[in-house]
Amino acid sequence: MIGTFKCICECNGKPNILEQLELKVYNPLEIINTPADQMIVLGNNSKIKCEGWGGLGERYTWWEKPMNKESHKYNEVEDGLIINNVTEDDRGIFVCFVSDMETGAEVNRSINVKVITKPKVLDIHADPHTTVVAGDTLILECIAEGTPKPVTTWQIDEPVVSSTKKKHKMGDNVSFKVNRLIFDNITAEDHGTYQCTASNIVGNDSNKISIEVFVPPEIIEFNDTTAVEGTTMQIICNAKGRPEPNVSILYIGKDVNGSKGITDEILITSPFMPVTPSVEGYYVCNATNDVDFETSTMYLTVLHKPIFETDIEIMWGWDNVTITLSCINDANPKAILSWSFETNPENASAEKLHYIQQLIHNLEESQEQYIAITLTNTTNFYGTFQCLARNEYGEALKTIFLKQGFPPSNITNVVGDIRSTEVMFHIQKPTNYEGPDVIGYIAEYDISDNYDVTDIHQNRTWSIDREAEGFVLSDLIPNTTYHIRFAAINDVGIGEWNTMFVFTTRAPSFPSAPTWDSSSVVVNATEHRVLKWTAPVDNGATIDYYLIRYCYDCSVNDSCKELKVMSTMEFHTDVLEPNATYCVEVRAHNQVGVSEAANITVTVAALTIKKTLSAGAIIGIAIVIVFIAFVILDVLLCVWKKQGMIASFYYKKSRKRKSQIEQTRDKKGLLKDNSTSADNTKNHKEFEYNKTTGIITGKHSSV
Repeated sequence: MIGTFKCICECNGKPNILEQLELKVYNPLEIINTPADQMIVLGNNSKIKCEGWGGLGERYTWWEKPMNKESHKYNEVEDGLIINNVTEDDRGIFVCFVSDMETGAEVNRSINVKVITKPKVLDIHADPHTTVVAGDTLILECIAEGTPKPVTTWQIDEPVVSSTKKKHKMGDNVSFKVNRLIFDNITAEDHGTYQCTASNIVGNDSNKISIEVFVPPEIIEFNDTTAVEGTTMQIICNAKGRPEPNVSILYIGKDVNGSKGITDEILITSPFMPVTPSVEGYYVCNATNDVDFETSTMYLTVLHKPIFETDIEIMWGWDNVTITLSCINDANPKAILSWSFETNPENASAEKLHYIQQLIHNLEESQEQYIAITLTNTTNFYGTFQCLARNEYGEALKTIFLKQGFPPSNITNVVGDIRSTEVMFHIQKPTNYEGPDVIGYIAEYDISDNYDVTDIHQNRTWSIDREAEGFVLSDLIPNTTYHIRFAAINDVGIGEWNTMFVFTTRAPSFPSAPTWDSSSVVVNATEHRVLKWTAPVDNGATIDYYLIRYCYDCSVNDSCKELKVMSTMEFHTDVLEPNATYCVEVRAHNQVGVSEAANITVTVAALTIKKTLSAGAIIGIAIVIVFIAFVILDVLLCVWKKQGMIASFYYKKSRKRKSQIEQTRDKKGLLKDNSTSADNTKNHKEFEYNKTTGIITGKHSSV
């Protein structure tokens, strides 16, 4: 049917074309392959598809709402519209018109254009931090933007987790939720660099974060060990942790609680050390890193030959004393002991020789570390004892010289510092004798006049420990001559008396200086502390009082104050001002004079004022408040109802005053006219006074 149709007629026998018509057949005009929703990429050159079909000749017309056709922005092509450099403003409804110029047919399609963007990972946030401690929970959050919303995936060397819910290769402690990677009870193996990738239909973007997992130190090897004397050993303390822990080893001695003081602890700087008995004991390994620390203890046992604390010992004996001989030693393993005895049996009786032979026999059979010997006239085993200690690593010999001891020899030199009521002696220790050391001195003394009268005298004993301070003889009589002699004492007994020493005490004098219980003190302003001193030597005259002087700010001037203290040795600080420092001195007084001063510094703290009210003040304030409230209430009653105390007093006075006014007279004794002005106006009355009769009548009265 398509083609050219002609209308022909025969005129005059000839065909004649009257009309010629070309018939065309076309399909209806329509828009195909054009989605109603289309997406364009931000920043790119993107095409909106719109394809027409049918008709005879198509023509496309594009515009958006509102239309903004710029020659450089939009380019029409055969199957759509190209938008250059897409921006957010390009989103919206675009209308595509397809028209046929020949047929005049026209169709259109509205296209919802969405602007989509390529994903961008903005940040990867670690909560609580990129450095965590093993066992904690760590959350990695990947913050990304893009349209359509991107999907995030994580990987470390290989995918960790994804939308397929695959688990982390290192264990089930890792899970994925939306854009988060969650480590529950994180382990050291979880440290590393993690990559987050955000993807959508446009593309993808990635970012990385490094995670450090710290692990507390753990000592994995520090065990008790045994070494042999004379070898070299290595002390090993292996520890693990992240970061790698610093390891130190201390030797603390043979007591696990620390037989040595802290300053005596030995830091082992080298793991290799020669083995001697002195290195046996407890060692502490300390492993420390940024997370925590851990300690462990080990014991080093040293196998060694016997060791005596001293190889030679001198012991003293005398009649009727028991001597204990010691063969105590340090050996590992335990040593086998053997004793021996040597003496000079010359001039020994048969009985003594028997005891010596019996002693030697007992010693040879003994394995005891201690042997006790009681010395008598027949068993005074003075001589040389030896103890041999032996084990598989060697032996050691101890020699004990048992000698007969005697009391100390005569004291040859005594020096005395003589005072009124006491003497301080310095005694030279005797040394030219065989026997134990001097442990003290004894003195026998008396007044010279009594010394030859009786054999009973006073005595005083001092320990040798008082030697540095001097040996003081007290409670003497002033201005008196004494006889005194000395003897030294040791474990054997009292030595010989020295030559008599004669001295005369001095006449009474002023006391020695008192002694404060402390050199300085700090007190609170409200503490009222009592400072005490020790009574000094009175030097022959009884102390009757003490003089105290205290100076503000330790300035010696007219501001210093003095106190006289009797029958006590105390100073009360409540007389001192707060927030100040005082220098306080005390002197002792007797009938001879005043002693030297003993000084102390006292600091008084600032006074803290507490803003509190006493019970009396609170009661007073309450009474005032009640009184004010009563007055206010009475005033209100007076104003409102003319009642109350104020109203009663006021109106009573007013009535009294009015009554007094009404009763007042003039100079002539007549009552005054006290009517008000209003009364004078309304009810005016006039009166006449008759001076002769004294009668008052109305002025216009007929009377």
